Amino acid sequence: MDDVISECAGISSGSWLASLRSIREDLKDHSQALHDALFRSRDDKDVPILMRAQIAQAVAVLNRCAPLTRYYQEMQDGQPALSPSEEARLAVALAHARTMARSPVAGTQESLNTLADAGFTTHGIVVISQIVALVSYQVRVILGFQLAIEFNGDR
Repeated sequence: MDDVISECAGISSGSWLASLRSIREDLKDHSQALHDALFRSRDDKDVPILMRAQIAQAVAVLNRCAPLTRYYQEMQDGQPALSPSEEARLAVALAHARTMARSPVAGTQESLNTLADAGFTTHGIVVISQIVALVSYQVRVILGFQLAIEFNGDR
């Protein structure tokens, strides 16, 4: 998928919304580049791609964004299973992600320490935080486009 946001928002190529998005091609490109950096990275030892997709899906579910939820669910297909220790780390990461997605001001040094205590490196903690921020952004943009489509009746 070349443009997760357009695909999940249901924007048809050649539509008025596609034309509108092309006015700021740089925003579309940067949004997709951030997605690709987080989910197509070869450096995924600390936070495996499957774990990243599960964190992203949890944020999408929390925000009730069905197309993005499906997208991140499908990303999990074919990924190597997490080990029992990775599953335990995932539980900590998911708790942190849900807190940050619901109320970012609730994120404290203690919650970051909990991630570190679970074995995440500083890089891994940054990756988890970036996933929460990216998916929160994607949700808002997608829902905005979906409202515009509903209002105008044209994709």
